[in-house]
Amino acid sequence: MGIEENLNKLNKELQKEIKDECQIFCIISRIRKAVEHHKLKDKFQVINFYCNWTLHTELDNTSSIYSLLLEIEQSILSKKYDITPVMNIVDFKHFRKEIKIFLNDFYIINPFNDTKYWRNFRRLFVKILVDSPLNLKSKDFKEMRKFSFIKTNNENDVDFQIDFENHIPLKSSWTFMNY
Repeated sequence: MGIEENLNKLNKELQKEIKDECQIFCIISRIRKAVEHHKLKDKFQVINFYCNWTLHTELDNTSSIYSLLLEIEQSILSKKYDITPVMNIVDFKHFRKEIKIFLNDFYIINPFNDTKYWRNFRRLFVKILVDSPLNLKSKDFKEMRKFSFIKTNNENDVDFQIDFENHIPLKSSWTFMNY
């Protein structure tokens, strides 16, 4: 398949309503191919990270979101419990920001601005990432060792767990109502 054909197929896939996990895999794999074909891994580090996370059962290279994970760790260990960095991961804020630039660069329609589309994409994206933990290296973090999305029974919820070396695990659930 040629580079342009891949982008055309990505554009067509993004115009469809999101209904199942297979669509997410298709979109992510086409984005990843475009990033690799055009040698844009450095420009789109967050997209590349999420593409890798989607396609692996676990991941330990978290350099693209290192500062975000570090903020989470510092917030928890200092007992400040700032929800902003956690929310940025749970809602894929940095991914969504980069995908907008990526799609604009290739003149591809951006459905991620549509609330309904984003909600469906995020819900299915999380389902794919469930049980595919981020294993955090002890040389990079004081206590935090793992971030995992965990299975939930409510499709509007995003449940996750953060494991620490000498701190009790943190489990939480976020409910997205109208966003």
